[in-house]
Amino acid sequence: MRTKTVASLGIALALGLSSITATAAQAAAPAGTSAIGNFVWNDLNRNGVQDAGELGIAGVGVNLLDANGNLLASTTTNASGNYSFSQIAAGSYIIEVKPPEPTQCYTFTVKDVGGNDTLDSDVFVFDGRTAPIAVADGETITTVDVGLLNSCGAGGLSLGDRVWYDLNVNGIQDAFEGGVAGVQVLLLNSAGAVVNATTTDGNGNYLFGSLPPGTYSVRFLVPAGYVLTLPNIGPNDAIDSDANPMTGVTAPYALSS
Repeated sequence: MRTKTVASLGIALALGLSSITATAAQAAAPAGTSAIGNFVWNDLNRNGVQDAGELGIAGVGVNLLDANGNLLASTTTNASGNYSFSQIAAGSYIIEVKPPEPTQCYTFTVKDVGGNDTLDSDVFVFDGRTAPIAVADGETITTVDVGLLNSCGAGGLSLGDRVWYDLNVNGIQDAFEGGVAGVQVLLLNSAGAVVNATTTDGNGNYLFGSLPPGTYSVRFLVPAGYVLTLPNIGPNDAIDSDANPMTGVTAPYALSS
């Protein structure tokens, strides 16, 4: 795999950033005559659409949540990648998908591509959840599909690096400065559209893998209480910050085979 590790980001001036983790409450799914579900698939060409030859993924965890995000029921996809929650009451529900192991290899494909809801992916790339879906009494909805991207496959191109905390605000990654975990990072194509998303790991690292040749840029969503450090300081691109402080977006990078 060819990897281009050039897009780094420095974050400076922390102002009391706090971390809040929401935990879904366990409740029982109300019984009824409705059903919701469908398909989790491997989006090989990363276009957000179920194409011929793209297969379902078995053993993926799927949760049924109420409209407030409370956990009602859980299941896993079958050998064909299908799942279903049946005999539920009419109401408003959210479908949540948990990437399979190893979780760092999987992200969600782009949402609502094209005009055919039976072939697109319906979850947001950040959290793997759908918007609330209204289910009528006795209704069966079989269009809630989810596309996953495997970044650990053989071959392809990669783009990524690190988000770090620029303690001395000099725009350079110094040895004593650690990474920033949990920062949301978007991969944009040449038209500026979001084609993938991920978050930095515990060391501030991120990577978009198995990419086809093309031109990409990276957008960093800066956490509350932080600002971006100065970009392109010094001659060493491996240790500077690469994002525009006003937009959080890097310059384009051309990846070729």
